[in-house]
Amino acid sequence: MSDQQAWCSEELSALVGVIDLMDGVAVHAIAGQRTDYRPVPFCDGDPHKLLDHYLARNVNSIYIADLSAIQRQSPSWEQLHSLVGHPDLDCVWLDIGWRGSESAQTIEFITQLADHFPASQFIAASESSQEIESLRQLASCVGSARTWLGLDYREGKLLGCESSERIWIEAATNLKVAGFVILDLASVGTGHGPTTSPICRRVRQRSPSLQILSGGGIRDSTDVKGLLSAGCEKILVATALQS
Repeated sequence: MSDQQAWCSEELSALVGVIDLMDGVAVHAIAGQRTDYRPVPFCDGDPHKLLDHYLARNVNSIYIADLSAIQRQSPSWEQLHSLVGHPDLDCVWLDIGWRGSESAQTIEFITQLADHFPASQFIAASESSQEIESLRQLASCVGSARTWLGLDYREGKLLGCESSERIWIEAATNLKVAGFVILDLASVGTGHGPTTSPICRRVRQRSPSLQILSGGGIRDSTDVKGLLSAGCEKILVATALQS
């Protein structure tokens, strides 16, 4: 969707622009096949140009996934710091592959981000974290109110951990974290429409007090409305905002 006027004000306020970083480059994520990811064409992979593009469309919140860190490589510290610190951002959700066994350097970096940038929020995702204790550790590091549980799926199957969806949801609710980031990697970047509505409804029913972010494959206003009606407060969008 190239015409930003096609989004109504309610939908536009719910959008969160996605920046997927790989080795510091903004890449186009498609179906979770990370070895095939390539730089976002229109900005030549420059994440700052991509951020400016979102801001110019009045999308003032972003979600950053550092795919190198998620794949157990070094995070793009410099890029992350400069992106999270942009003065025009209202909120930034950050996934750097939190596992609960981070080095002192990583914990110091996260703590500094939390201290210096009040808009920053931090995700412990099931794909990386695997154990519920890691969610508790992140909450103790940045505070429960800025901690989010990422529930990652592939074709509806929860990724990365032996604990059930129900147990993860109960843990997040008991810890009083801010909310959930729900993604099905098979849908990301495909432009085929989101598939997470049933999961969002299930999570909303089990944890009505926490917020929900979701997305993946968003094409247009209809897809956004569908996820909002499924209980989401914010919608993750990349390709549909990048043309």
